[in-house]
Amino acid sequence: MSGDARARYPALFEPMRSRWGEHDLRHVFELGEPPPALVSNVRFIGFSGDQVLAIRTLEFDWSLMPGGTIEPGEAVEEALERELLEEAGARQTSFQVFAGMHFWNAAPEPYRPHIPHPEFYWVVAYGDIEIIGEPTGSEDGETILEVRLFTMDEADALFGSHAEAWQLDVLGLAAELRKPDR
Repeated sequence: MSGDARARYPALFEPMRSRWGEHDLRHVFELGEPPPALVSNVRFIGFSGDQVLAIRTLEFDWSLMPGGTIEPGEAVEEALERELLEEAGARQTSFQVFAGMHFWNAAPEPYRPHIPHPEFYWVVAYGDIEIIGEPTGSEDGETILEVRLFTMDEADALFGSHAEAWQLDVLGLAAELRKPDR
């Protein structure tokens, strides 16, 4: 699958740059489970039937990958469960880690003391979800404005003109991997 994925989603596998506050980050998408000792964050692509979960926050607008920082001593599955409840009022009914976003941070210290630095990974997983209530939120989390399920076509229309359009490639790859007939 990795060669095929690189051919279908070449931009996803290109080195990327972004900023977190005043610091530069370099990152690249990598297939496979990240090394556990380097995991700092989790991101989850949630499906409900033929629809995909998206959240809109005050701080970052729309995202197809709810998630956040792993707490001290927290396992990846626990972090995925907590983040889905906090950001989407959802619970996962299945999940599969399929990739990691590999980061190198130019900041002099980590975002939080317990996370790896200057090199770390976001775990990227997909699975099925059910929305069970309102987002629970967290003291240091984003302000959730909206939680919605979109068809793939609706997600393409919304995120195709969005600043984080690379998320469509991650979504497309997750949708492919999720198909039972692949």
